[in-house]
Amino acid sequence: MNAPPTIQDSAHAWADAGLRAIEHALNADGLTIISEISSGLEHRIKAAIEAREERSETLTVILDTPGGVVEVVERIVRVLRHHYDEVQFIIPN
Repeated sequence: MNAPPTIQDSAHAWADAGLRAIEHALNADGLTIISEISSGLEHRIKAAIEAREERSETLTVILDTPGGVVEVVERIVRVLRHHYDEVQFIIPN
């Protein structure tokens, strides 16, 4: 017997569907970062990008962050530039 989805499962499904719609509308891969920019984030971003079986030439990043460590931002930029020809940002706040 399958357990009913949790609120967290439902929220993840909703967010995934929204990101897929944005990817389709912009003809780009999508990445959402809702986090403080802190050590280790660059590794999670790299893993998420490299897990994609196919990649577009363009990445759209939805970024919602209170800020963080500038050195980590530099490492994230290197990762994004390595994998994508064009990177665009949506900053909702």
